[in-house]
Amino acid sequence: MTVQTLDLGRLKVETETVHTLDLLAQWQSISRVQVIQQLLREGARQARVEHTAGLYGRGEVTLERAAEMAGVTIYDMMAYVRSHGITPPGDLAELRADVAGMLLRLGHGALAEQVLRSLSAVN
Repeated sequence: MTVQTLDLGRLKVETETVHTLDLLAQWQSISRVQVIQQLLREGARQARVEHTAGLYGRGEVTLERAAEMAGVTIYDMMAYVRSHGITPPGDLAELRADVAGMLLRLGHGALAEQVLRSLSAVN
């Protein structure tokens, strides 16, 4: 992991937030700076997942591409969109074709064939 120093100058933070940061640091036996780094890392990751899941939901990217852009596995993205009720605007046949393509690229040819057979059975 590459590290870069970010100068935030005189960042103003609410007293309650500082108190929460100090509690988290105490509970985890780490410094306040480490808590802030951890929260920034997790928050940035979550923001990427939320944004790319929205792109998927609007049909701007495939599920596979959304996962790639967010830096998570396809399975994590599938779980996220399912738990948040996000569905692509396309039809079921289009979704199955996308899933089959993804499976082929991941080297799961037999599973991709199953998905495609289920697609032809529906049509």
